[in-house]
Amino acid sequence: MSKCLLELFKQAFNNDYPRLKERLKAIIVKKLSDAKNVVLERVQEMLAMERRVFTLNHYYMDTVNNIKEKNKKKNDERGGINAASPLSFTFGSLGTPSTLVPTNSTSSITYTAVSNEAQAAKDIQIALHAYSKVVEKRMTDNIGQTCYYHFITKCALKMDQFLSSSMPPSQLVQYMREPQKQTYLRNKLTHSIQACEEALQLGLTYM
Repeated sequence: MSKCLLELFKQAFNNDYPRLKERLKAIIVKKLSDAKNVVLERVQEMLAMERRVFTLNHYYMDTVNNIKEKNKKKNDERGGINAASPLSFTFGSLGTPSTLVPTNSTSSITYTAVSNEAQAAKDIQIALHAYSKVVEKRMTDNIGQTCYYHFITKCALKMDQFLSSSMPPSQLVQYMREPQKQTYLRNKLTHSIQACEEALQLGLTYM
């Protein structure tokens, strides 16, 4: 942002008034720095608010329901594959039957041994994932909007007003005045030219 504005400023102003140009450049840099500090403060406030879990966005429950629905479909597909496999009787890791097939039936009924702790862990993972998505969307919008408001609306679009009101007319004339060193060199050069002209005229008189 700073580089863009300073580059535009460099293209808009020539070097006829270097003191005025440097003064206006300093004002632009200060305004951008002030806007940056305000944005950093707002972002810190947002991060502090995010320390507590909070949302009224329906996207949270939509995400939770979508994930659970996908998991249910996967489990149903696995159950269908197990039902189509040859008749067997297997045991899970906890010693409980994971697939039970009656000997007098061609169909199978699938049972999945899931402990309460495992199911609770899955639910927590789903909730954390859904909430992280909500926070990601919220922070992206809020930070982007904050940056646009303070850097563009409150700073860049009002920069002409800041520059116009930054100095009174008397001070503006002072900054537009030729630098003292440049004035000294110009006067010295003028005197040298006049001395050369006088010497030339004097030489022409005695010729």
